[in-house]
Amino acid sequence: MNEIIIEVMKNSILSPILYKLEDNGVVNIFGFFDREVPVEKFYEIQRVLESRLGRIVQIYDIRDFEEGARLDLIRQSELVYSESSLVKTLFEGAMIEDLQEALTEKKSALDRVKNSGTIYYS
Repeated sequence: MNEIIIEVMKNSILSPILYKLEDNGVVNIFGFFDREVPVEKFYEIQRVLESRLGRIVQIYDIRDFEEGARLDLIRQSELVYSESSLVKTLFEGAMIEDLQEALTEKKSALDRVKNSGTIYYS
């Protein structure tokens, strides 16, 4: 299955890293895709993969998920493809940094509410 996913994805749209999570017969593929790729291209690739795999396929850009969910997806998913181990390390490190930044912003907002009663700066 992974070989087919890699073959189809590399020949269609490039992602430096791909993860796969199978859930109730659905193959979910997560990548870091070029934002310029039209959504129709993703649907076309889904149809090709569904035909070749005989399964329902969903393709997601991991950036469409909130920071905490990204780490959960990476942790629960199988790494299908990475350009190199360095790309994998950098990608996962960036996800951790994004989460830390989001948590810092959330803590700042909670501190403002605690100190001033409002989330907005006064």
